[in-house]
Amino acid sequence: MVRELLREEGLEWDTELVRGLFLTQDAEAILSIPISESAAKDRMVWAEDKKGKFTVRSAYRLARDIMAEGGSVGCSDPSKIRGTEVWKESKLSLPCTVQESWDFVDTFSLLRACWEAQLGLLERWVSICWGIWKSRNEVRHGGKRRPGSVIVRNSLKVLDDFLTAMEKPCRPRLENQSDVAWKLPLSGSFKVNVDGALFSKSKQAGVGVMVRDEVGTMIAAMARKLDLPLSALATEAKALEIGVTFAEEVGLRDVVSESDSQLIINAIHGIGEAEASVQNIILGVLQKAQCFRTFDFLHIKRQGNAPAQLLAQHAFHVENMVVWLEDCPSQVACACSHDVLVFLHSE
Repeated sequence: MVRELLREEGLEWDTELVRGLFLTQDAEAILSIPISESAAKDRMVWAEDKKGKFTVRSAYRLARDIMAEGGSVGCSDPSKIRGTEVWKESKLSLPCTVQESWDFVDTFSLLRACWEAQLGLLERWVSICWGIWKSRNEVRHGGKRRPGSVIVRNSLKVLDDFLTAMEKPCRPRLENQSDVAWKLPLSGSFKVNVDGALFSKSKQAGVGVMVRDEVGTMIAAMARKLDLPLSALATEAKALEIGVTFAEEVGLRDVVSESDSQLIINAIHGIGEAEASVQNIILGVLQKAQCFRTFDFLHIKRQGNAPAQLLAQHAFHVENMVVWLEDCPSQVACACSHDVLVFLHSE
């Protein structure tokens, strides 16, 4: 049972036990799975997709790998629409005869090789392939079969719309110092900055947490080492989780938490979807944030997150965890002072 590999409280791996029971490679694979402190419920995930969801693309890749290893994958679909009619309507002239044994990847590779010689051919071919695939799915789910000419016309229209949209010039956004600088929290609130660091050689990770008040004075700080071979994304997720827990332990009520991981902050706000490995951590963070009177999550550029970054790197030199109250290492204190000076200068 997986539970037997966790510590008694069930919130983290028993690293010594895991490394003692499994081969090194297997142990590292197990320990690289982040555990949420919220003890979230188990759920089913599709292992072939980073987000844990079944997709046609991931299933295709899996089937292709099985066939490459000598296996066999078959499919019987009575509603399958042959693409011969569609290709005749498209009037595309390919540089060679496509063999029946070729799949999408084989043909795509050929067209890509001669892309510069026949501009637009690859794009049109891929668009029509997509149109055939879309039409097959519509028929499978009860829709009507479309004539080949309609499939070609609709597919190429999508391509034309895309190319037209791409031709519109985008004005580059120039960032000034105030866009990346740390800012003071609102009156009566506290700002909790978090960051993670990877220690590749020792297969560990570090987390830094910096708590400051409305005038930029340091209230508390933490540097914690995680004896786990986590990914960069998992480390950032754990940093946010540890920061929220630390804010609760310090006794804060109105908090703004900042991280320089755009992916994690987007997932917190429901913009996009995080990888399956950190989804339980995200849910746990949102659940714990409800214990505060007010709590918000913001993204900050890396340049404005220097104190938390220094603390995360400092974690490499600590045994497990170090906490400072109204004090911190000199280089971190200097970074905090610099943040306040930059903010005041930009006002």
